[in-house]
Amino acid sequence: MSSSNTVSTADLADRHRQFFALALLGVGLIYLAKAAEQVATGALAEYLDHTILVLAALVILSMMPAVIAKLRLPKNQKLVYYSEDGYVAQLLRRAFKASWATTFISLVVLEVVARDVDTDLPPVFFIQVGLFIMLSVMSVTFLVLNWSATRDAMGDDA
Repeated sequence: MSSSNTVSTADLADRHRQFFALALLGVGLIYLAKAAEQVATGALAEYLDHTILVLAALVILSMMPAVIAKLRLPKNQKLVYYSEDGYVAQLLRRAFKASWATTFISLVVLEVVARDVDTDLPPVFFIQVGLFIMLSVMSVTFLVLNWSATRDAMGDDA
């Protein structure tokens, strides 16, 4: 393999963090499907159950290359791999902060809805909706920030 095809440890870590953000979006969608299952009946509930299984398999498959690569990483490169100094790691931290704030506001709204609206929905429904909001906001925020940074780095003003 030529040196032009090798990926630096820092680039590998950044790519794995991007896969992680996508996997979190998948997990968020699983929680959304589980919440929808609480109100679905018949064929729709069965369809949602299958959707959850497919999403879970996709999350596992998307993270498998990162796990294998991390296990194969030489000890002298692990410090670089786990470094929090990279730009992608900073984007993840910004996305986590946005997710935390959005989740806090959403939980306050969900508490009011659960208390004031006469509903037969179980508490787990509201927990699953809250988890969906938290994970999807984190993932989408990261993906937008990453896309924007990539676009800026390429000099695309469109």
